[in-house]
Amino acid sequence: MECLVELQPDDAGEVLTLQRAAYVTEAQVYRDPDLPPLLQSLEQVTAELAAEAEHAESTRDAELAYQRRRPSGGQAVYGLRLPTERIAQLRRLAEARGIEPSVLARGWVIEQLDRAEAGNRDPGADRWEHDLRATAEHLRELLDERPGA
Repeated sequence: MECLVELQPDDAGEVLTLQRAAYVTEAQVYRDPDLPPLLQSLEQVTAELAAEAEHAESTRDAELAYQRRRPSGGQAVYGLRLPTERIAQLRRLAEARGIEPSVLARGWVIEQLDRAEAGNRDPGADRWEHDLRATAEHLRELLDERPGA
């Protein structure tokens, strides 16, 4: 059952606690402890709630036009198909770190994309790619040596 609660300036302490708990995982993933919601003081949250409460009271009888909007920021959802044992592994690793599996996976993907763009590839990945290319080249040579090729 959904329940809407009117927040008042007196609720600022609880809102601040909830806000920090909600954003600490994002700060860990992006290695950025300076996300604005984590830097707000109790006084700032109290002032923000007071302003919102005042606005809500002054527009209580106004007719509101509701429009569902997609989140801005240029984000998109991209599905990945992984073997079930890898999903289980991802869940175990995320649980050990105290974060959601999607947050962990998103962090890894972003980290790898940043490395690839900067040219700072993982040495293991470079070795794997080198071996794969060498194997493919060797297979081509074997195919070319076949009788009747």
